[in-house]
Amino acid sequence: MLEEPEPIPKYDYLAHNCLAYARTKVKGLPTGLFDAKYLVTLPKKTPIEGGIVLQKYKQKDGTWLHHVSVIEELREDGIWVSESNFKKGEYGKRLIPYDSPSIVLFWNP
Repeated sequence: MLEEPEPIPKYDYLAHNCLAYARTKVKGLPTGLFDAKYLVTLPKKTPIEGGIVLQKYKQKDGTWLHHVSVIEELREDGIWVSESNFKKGEYGKRLIPYDSPSIVLFWNP
C-alpha cells in the first residue's frame, strides 16, 4: 500500500518580509524598494497611527539590519506596532519605547 506524501508547507512571503507586510497596511509606501534599508531616504515625519517606524539593529556579525513596522497605536509608554519577520518568519505585535536607540525615522503617507 502506498502512503500519501506529507504536503509541503506553503511559504508565506509576507511573514518573511517586513517591507512587503508594511505595504499591505500602509498605502503610499514607496514601491520599487526591496529592502527596508532603502527607506532611510524617506523624509522624516511625526509618528502617527497608520504610518511606519523604521528601525536599525546591530547584528552579531557587526552588520546592521533595517526593519520596518506599522504604527498601530501611539501610547503613553511607547509605540504599539504590528510587523512581520522581527522574529524570523512570524507576524507579531510589540511595544517600542519612544526613546529606543533603534528608531531611525517615522514616515506616513
